Amino acid sequence: MNDLHYDEETLFELATVAPARRSGRVHMHVGSCSRCAELVASIESFSAALSEPEVWEVQDPDPLQAMPDEGRIRQLQELETRLSTERTVAAMRLSVLLGLRSA
Repeated sequence: MNDLHYDEETLFELATVAPARRSGRVHMHVGSCSRCAELVASIESFSAALSEPEVWEVQDPDPLQAMPDEGRIRQLQELETRLSTERTVAAMRLSVLLGLRSA
């Protein structure tokens, strides 16, 4: 494998331009470099998906089905509590480290 790789912008251009306009050097590199080849394949796949009309169809979700269930709501509330506690503890520790407060 070659240690030199092309940047994502160059690989994006390679994946999305007409074959006649592709740089031969970049094309040859992608043919021999699995890392760059995977990125180009991913870009091509993503680009193909975006060209499908279904992707752009707006769907009106049923508001009742879009609501999370009670278990998920409880998990999110517990996470919010835990994060709030962590923020408070972090603020106190930072104050001590900065000498704004004694331990």
